[in-house]
Amino acid sequence: MEIYKMEGLNSVIKYGIFKEKVFQKHLDDYGEKSAKDILNNSTKILKRAIDQSNDIRKTSNVLLVGKIQSGKTSNLEMISALSFDNRYNVLVIYGGYDNHLLRQSAKRFKDTFDINDKNEETPYLITTEIENFDFFTDDFLDDAIKLNRPVIFVSLKRPQALEKVNEALKRIRKTKYKSIIIDDEGDQASLNTKKDKVEEASATYNQIKIMKKNMNNPIYFSVTATPQANIFQPDLSVLKPDSIMLIPPASSYTGADTFHLIDDNIYLVASEDIRNIENEELTPSLKNAINYYLISSAIMYDMNMMDSDMIVHAYREVNGHLLLYGIINTYIENLIDCIDNGDQDFNIFLKQLMDTYTEKLFDSSIITNYPWNDHLVNNIKKVIKRTRVIQHNSQNGLAEDEIKYYKHKIYIGGDLLQRGITFKHLVTTFFTRWAVKGNMDTSLQRARWFGYRESYIKLCKVFTTKTIKMEFSNLATIENDLWNQFNLVEEGELDINQIVVDAEQTSLNPTRKNVTEYKKVSFAKKWSNQVYASFDENIINKNNSLFEELISILSFRNSSIGRIDGNVSTRFACIEGESFIDFVKKTDYIFEQSPFSKKDISRLFTGEKVCIQLMYGEQSPNYRKRSFLDGKISALQQGADTTNVEKQHYLGDSSVIVDKDAICVQVFRVVPKNDDGTIELKKLQYMYSIHFSSRHIVFAKRN
Repeated sequence: MEIYKMEGLNSVIKYGIFKEKVFQKHLDDYGEKSAKDILNNSTKILKRAIDQSNDIRKTSNVLLVGKIQSGKTSNLEMISALSFDNRYNVLVIYGGYDNHLLRQSAKRFKDTFDINDKNEETPYLITTEIENFDFFTDDFLDDAIKLNRPVIFVSLKRPQALEKVNEALKRIRKTKYKSIIIDDEGDQASLNTKKDKVEEASATYNQIKIMKKNMNNPIYFSVTATPQANIFQPDLSVLKPDSIMLIPPASSYTGADTFHLIDDNIYLVASEDIRNIENEELTPSLKNAINYYLISSAIMYDMNMMDSDMIVHAYREVNGHLLLYGIINTYIENLIDCIDNGDQDFNIFLKQLMDTYTEKLFDSSIITNYPWNDHLVNNIKKVIKRTRVIQHNSQNGLAEDEIKYYKHKIYIGGDLLQRGITFKHLVTTFFTRWAVKGNMDTSLQRARWFGYRESYIKLCKVFTTKTIKMEFSNLATIENDLWNQFNLVEEGELDINQIVVDAEQTSLNPTRKNVTEYKKVSFAKKWSNQVYASFDENIINKNNSLFEELISILSFRNSSIGRIDGNVSTRFACIEGESFIDFVKKTDYIFEQSPFSKKDISRLFTGEKVCIQLMYGEQSPNYRKRSFLDGKISALQQGADTTNVEKQHYLGDSSVIVDKDAICVQVFRVVPKNDDGTIELKKLQYMYSIHFSSRHIVFAKRN
């Protein structure tokens, strides 16, 4: 048996038959590079988790953080396989909140380990859909251990199902066994909603608490992409994590950075269009989205993708879903009738499609590579005839046996489209529902358009409102900052209790207050990004001239800090804090808006060294195009150029700090971009991001 040992850790991980089985499947599904990455990361996670469980000063609770729809399950498969090779006999997986998700989880693990009734060399897999677990006794587990057959329980994350597993576990009194719990989507349902009542616990949390006791302190993996609720757990919670470990996405992942720190995949929906839907109208924006979906799906045929999805998330209530279903289904059925009957109306429809097949909606390379011709029209006809509209909500769930044969599906729904549902080839999203007050984690989970879409990313489009676009840009920035903090925790440079969640640019709370302990506080040594721009050309020209006058006498040097490839990331020069204070005092508007304050800058810059970092080159065009809503920028700083660490050339603007002991001021040249994609060069202006020990509002854990 192969042994894998990591420096600095005490545990030794053995590679055996279960690792080989899962690794081979990952090789077939993802290729050698990804399979090895999953194996190495899973090995590291399990080793550290075992070391932690052996440390009497710590709990066995591990928070596993991935990205939304980034393939966390493949890592969980390998972690499970490695645990079986290392004599962990019982695995409990919380497989969702309804039977659809339970069966999805059970099927995934059955397929992974080739589990069937005739194969006696695989683990036992038991789901809580079984009426009773009377067979699960000491004798059963003794025999399973002798045969090297681990037992996997896949349980609904509901009190009755968890209680059922607990009753079975209570019957095992004599057999010594090693166990693991995998709590998928561990920020939902598991946490104690009665955290303020010492003698009480919410039902699901209580059953998990009992289970951990029954299993004699198992390794407990809480897995999520939105861990705000987990990191702000009260100290008394038995689920409070003692470590954070990251599950990096593979190289082809397209997430928040791809969609929301660059505007290319967003198309703005007019607010009046949303109101008109309620009048049972197929509004221009909704019609545009459907037509875009039909054309994109037709192009995907030539990319060897024969199926596609669209989701429409505009209402929470079922009545709204029924309304949308009627509007969209009627439109698709009319188009099918026109094709079948050779109706002249279909030629009018094609003319409308041809008029929209422009660079306003489509990437220029797509239009060049897939010209409008009879071949594309025939593909569009195929798509239309194979498209079905599906209502997906509590009153009309997915009928899997019926819809699995449909190649092109338009899903209409609300909350059930938010978490746990994966769309393999989601190409078009119509997303216009936004809560006035909400939580970051819930809002980010709605982004079903994240995932592995690199092969057709130029076709992916999110139709949404300007307000929602801006909120998701803020969430993307916050997610990047959190991911950096998690990395520091994983490397032992930051304590979990020191994690903070940025609160400057969003109206959202980080998570539900009924399960967490957090508060707003002031925090130091973080980037403070300019939020508000001026649109008065006189003010812009004055401020621009003042900045150009400030730097005209400075000698700038090149730096490659933040870059892997050695290219220039910034040009910088350092001055005394008083010189920058004099400049700020002369400016209008920009340093008087949150998060900046002329008073704070005067106080904090006095006597300090200030490094001015020009985040633009000398070659034209040397500006960034950015959208604005009510004067607020969508995103000033940019993230890393890719989530794949091995392919990264640039770590992101937040990593460009030329002197950590100085106040660093990043300066960007920004041009406002209008809703129709045009830009306003006359309003080009310098915008600022400051890294200094100043008042910065964040959410932090309340002790």
